Amino acid sequence: MSLPRRIKDLPRGKRLVFVCGVLGGMKGVVASEIALGEGFPPQDIYCVVDGYPAWQRQGYPLVAGFEPGEKAPLLKKGRGYS
Repeated sequence: MSLPRRIKDLPRGKRLVFVCGVLGGMKGVVASEIALGEGFPPQDIYCVVDGYPAWQRQGYPLVAGFEPGEKAPLLKKGRGYS
């Protein structure tokens, strides 16, 4: 998990949604706990129960990724924060 190294890249004062890549996975939960431990306010932290499968079933978009120096998207598929 790269979140502990990249926590400073997350935007403050914005809603953060953490999503695990698999049904029943725990990485989204762990990522949420890391963000909370780093002082992100609880009202800005969300974790999608049942990961990407649940997110996709609801018809929400996925973003392919970003390069260092670009504005980080709220969600990413593949390598990422969760």
